[in-house]
Amino acid sequence: MNKISKPRQSNFELLRLVCMFLIVLLHLVASSPMHGMNASGIFISSFLFIAVNCFILISGFFGIRATFKGFFKLYLTCVFYSLAILIIFSVCNNEYDIKSIIYSFFPFSRSGMWFVTSYIILFLLSPMLNKVVDNCTKREFVILLGAWGIVTFYFGYFWNEGINVSGYNAVNFIFLYLIGRFIALYIAGNKSRAFYMGMYILFSLITAGIGLAIYHFMALGIHFDTGIRWVRQFALSYNNPFIIVAAISFFLFFRKFRFSSKTVNWAASSCLPIYLIHENSHISQYIHQLTGRLAPVIESEWLYVIFLFFLAAFIVITCILIDKVRMLITDPIERLIAKMNLDIYFSKFIDKLTAYIK
Repeated sequence: MNKISKPRQSNFELLRLVCMFLIVLLHLVASSPMHGMNASGIFISSFLFIAVNCFILISGFFGIRATFKGFFKLYLTCVFYSLAILIIFSVCNNEYDIKSIIYSFFPFSRSGMWFVTSYIILFLLSPMLNKVVDNCTKREFVILLGAWGIVTFYFGYFWNEGINVSGYNAVNFIFLYLIGRFIALYIAGNKSRAFYMGMYILFSLITAGIGLAIYHFMALGIHFDTGIRWVRQFALSYNNPFIIVAAISFFLFFRKFRFSSKTVNWAASSCLPIYLIHENSHISQYIHQLTGRLAPVIESEWLYVIFLFFLAAFIVITCILIDKVRMLITDPIERLIAKMNLDIYFSKFIDKLTAYIK
């Protein structure tokens, strides 16, 4: 993810790695017989749901610098994995679908991955968002966040209507991005690490309490589908105010660290590919089958959770190693595109376009 020119800080790179691990673990819990919708599944998921929000807070904290180079790097990475995985499975199964191959070249709209679509929208809008932030006073920024908070929490979270339902969208990403910018500009983060970790645990427990309370009443006779919808709306949603506060606390906890690690930075550069690989529909179906088949074998539910923990770690490490091989293929293409200075040509095009508009 392109950010305004600042040296990579290993504490935030480690946060990205941790969050990607939490995302993989969350997907494993959701794909298992626990399905995130029994008591233990709801409890565990409540602590994992902060991960995606933290990713966008990081982008907001440093600021996205939208360039053709950054856009093409993101596009090339998404297309590579979409096309490569499709070709591998097509060859193995001797089944070829021309439409799927064509769709592979449209990863931002045809991938089925909501995070990718929402992030590219945020990426494209980031110059205007940065412009607004740069020209806002602190008071105006607070008013902006307050207005966006009403849209997110009142209309989206509480009433489940409007333009930010559940938080699985670019509107929620914009809100989190602005929060990240506000933290970078105005929040010193003077509290201790223990305070921020305590806040993360507290608000995750509140989320778990809401989810478990709904689950309890659901088990007493409320229609099952309605109960599931309520759990997802009031507990396990990205626009849940308690999850957002927990994510901010988790982010501020990692902000308190200061260290430099080439290994962490090296591994964290492959965070997005971890998501692109394990969430690809061809890969995820086998992961779902694995978690489903092993559930009856491991009788203890908590032993099963430990198994999911190690499986998530294995997936993360494997995907990182795969991506390092991918870089050997795509890096020369990225360097070639970088030499073309497409940002300069685009700037000239906009200048000529505006000159003709009268």
